[in-house]
Amino acid sequence: GVLWEGEPALQLTLHDITGRLQAANALNDSERRYRSLIENSQVGIVVHRGALLVFANAQMLRIAGFDSLEDYFRLAGNEELPLIPEPVRPQLVEVLKQLERGERKSFRYEGTTHRRDGSLAHIATLSHRIDWEGQPAVLTSVIDRSEHVRLDNELRYKSTLLSSVVSHSPVILWAIDAQGRITVSEGKGLQAQGLKSGELVGDSIFEAYAEHPTLLEKFREALSGKAVTSVDETRGALFERRMEPLFGEDGKVAGVIGVSVDVT
Repeated sequence: GVLWEGEPALQLTLHDITGRLQAANALNDSERRYRSLIENSQVGIVVHRGALLVFANAQMLRIAGFDSLEDYFRLAGNEELPLIPEPVRPQLVEVLKQLERGERKSFRYEGTTHRRDGSLAHIATLSHRIDWEGQPAVLTSVIDRSEHVRLDNELRYKSTLLSSVVSHSPVILWAIDAQGRITVSEGKGLQAQGLKSGELVGDSIFEAYAEHPTLLEKFREALSGKAVTSVDETRGALFERRMEPLFGEDGKVAGVIGVSVDVT
């Protein structure tokens, strides 16, 4: 105690900690926003230490096919990259450890990973070293490319099938740009006109078929934005044609695609 004017008194020392509290609140807000961003990200995010899982966000669970974080940690938190296929697993485990030791700056991987049900997901990843709870770790961003790969394979299959049909059927697949320049000219049907696949690419369709004014009118009609069907003779062969305009993002005609079938 102290005396004040001969009487016992209490001495208080006051410190303004407003700034400290504001800084702490700002830090908490920043951490909440960061965690919300991570949890709601459409990119899978995982953190490994010693190639063992220490963090995974919700999107990573979806990619791996797990319903609960506990089940995912029970597997990946006790075994080094258990969902990566065996042929490449040892290499990727070593890469993660090199990143953690600072021997690499970053690493990209494109390949597959198993889902919980045993199916394969196609992924693209980027890994780099971070500090996690005061110790080195490796953060990996994971993009699920499974749907992209599926569509790419489907497109490749259909393209091969279409190429086979075009090569063995009396059909011509063709396309022109907005100026009437031929951009595609493929198919066995060209033989009836004394042409080869690709021979007319780069030429003006109005010059290539200048001797067929009725057909040129059909081309102009399609370039005006109308779907056109016609049957006419071209260079001694009778063709049934279907023309469809292509529109750009601005709504204007960007070109025309067509199929011509030799019905001679």
